[in-house]
Amino acid sequence: MSEMFVLGIDFGTESVRIIIADAANGQIIGTDSCGYPRFAEGLFCDPPTKKFRQHPLDYLEAFENSFGRHIEQMQEETEQGSRVNTHPFK
Repeated sequence: MSEMFVLGIDFGTESVRIIIADAANGQIIGTDSCGYPRFAEGLFCDPPTKKFRQHPLDYLEAFENSFGRHIEQMQEETEQGSRVNTHPFK
């Protein structure tokens, strides 16, 4: 039987945070966070009026960067003989 994992995602004000856990026992496989690039540059923000907004691509790009780092790490561990299979359809 293949292992199942749970992915938790938190899109916050300044960054996205993710956690990957083993669905069977809750063991944390990894965590990561990535800031929103446009937000960090102050784009779409107006501090004097207390308006802080994110560009929609910030959410996608930050998630892809954070999750992508985990996939790469899990693939390296798989190549080194780890138990993790990162192919979603196997």
